[in-house]
Amino acid sequence: MLLLLPSLAFAEEEPPADLRTESADQEAVPDLPVYEAPLDPVRELIAQAANPRLPEAAAQKHFNQLIALGALALPTAAQVFRDPEATDYEAWVAARALGHLGGDGAVNTLLQGLKAKRIITRLGAVSGLEMLKDVRSVGA
Repeated sequence: MLLLLPSLAFAEEEPPADLRTESADQEAVPDLPVYEAPLDPVRELIAQAANPRLPEAAAQKHFNQLIALGALALPTAAQVFRDPEATDYEAWVAARALGHLGGDGAVNTLLQGLKAKRIITRLGAVSGLEMLKDVRSVGA
């Protein structure tokens, strides 16, 4: 085994002439372009899992990928579940995902969904809460 250690001889040499001597706080911050992702990957997984034109096995594969994201998927799933513009299929998939993901955020979102005007939201909330088996949902 060969171990390479810095030589003391290099430490005694003069620094290169082109070495920058100004500190980082004196540097001008470059204008960097900001790019936003055209698609939210979690929202896309929900949309694919909710697509009625896909075979059930393909939709289930997308749903499994969504659940595999764990807590990372929770904010978007909650947002889709509460979104009045989401399709019934998307709202249902989001509710089921919240039921699989669990946690306080999922429970609170689903409990709020029980009071929604939209029937699919209420049904999805019941389904998701049933999966969670959280004591807080018993009264609701």
